[in-house]
Amino acid sequence: DWSSRIARGLPGGLEVIETYETSNLLQPWTLVKPRINRMVALDRPSIEANANAPRYRKASLYLFARYQPPRELRQIYDCETGRRIDLLPSETVDPTEIPEAAWEKLVDDPIAREVCGG
Repeated sequence: DWSSRIARGLPGGLEVIETYETSNLLQPWTLVKPRINRMVALDRPSIEANANAPRYRKASLYLFARYQPPRELRQIYDCETGRRIDLLPSETVDPTEIPEAAWEKLVDDPIAREVCGG
């Protein structure tokens, strides 16, 4: 199926971390076995700790959705407080200068666990 084919075709260093399932009444078989329609892959080699503040880690993610081209997303994680922020494609920031209101608080996020080392 789609998700297996995408996962098998990922280059080295990319690993599927999270999948999202869907069911649809117009496709009744998905009520028994939901279909994966979105996935997030982590680019492990892209993970880097901030040299001045190691509690912050930057990582690149790839978002896959059926019938859409993949998208790259870069994020900074605050591994001590469990929060993250999305970066614009060419944006570089000092995480110690990001306003408090810009951060998104995370609760039991599997991607943050992987980026922050468990």
